[in-house]
Amino acid sequence: MDNKLFLIIYRFGQKNKSMYNLLFKVTHASVLFFQIMYAILLLYAFIYVNSHFYKIVLAPLASLALNYILRYYIKRPRPYIQNTIPLPFNHKGGYSFPSNHACSSMAIAISYLYIIKPLGFLLILCALITGFSRVTSGLHYPFDILSGFLIAAICSLFYVIII
Repeated sequence: MDNKLFLIIYRFGQKNKSMYNLLFKVTHASVLFFQIMYAILLLYAFIYVNSHFYKIVLAPLASLALNYILRYYIKRPRPYIQNTIPLPFNHKGGYSFPSNHACSSMAIAISYLYIIKPLGFLLILCALITGFSRVTSGLHYPFDILSGFLIAAICSLFYVIII
């Protein structure tokens, strides 16, 4: 089911070259963009120190740590390997499930919801686009993306609401 959905989304991206080129740029630029957003979040937390902000800063780290642990044990091959899809760029490889990009971008976006709501919603939209771009680029299955988003949401809720 996940592979069928992947192939539908991937082929959809391949049919529209201008959209594919845009999403290809998004998938690569999103790494730096969300790293900068996290650095700004750290700076904000450092300047406006109170007991609430350490939770906002730790939620993305906890999300990514859980993601790496799951990825280490699950070891799901990337769809471009499993479907023998040629990539128009070099990729370092690694495993597919769950998506680190989806997890970290969503965790950072959710953290912003607690301090600057409009920016948080905008970043959630950026995270969703990033996730979609990872599927159209052949790097992830849809379930990898959804799982990364879910891990981010659960960790963020745990850190911000429960702790």
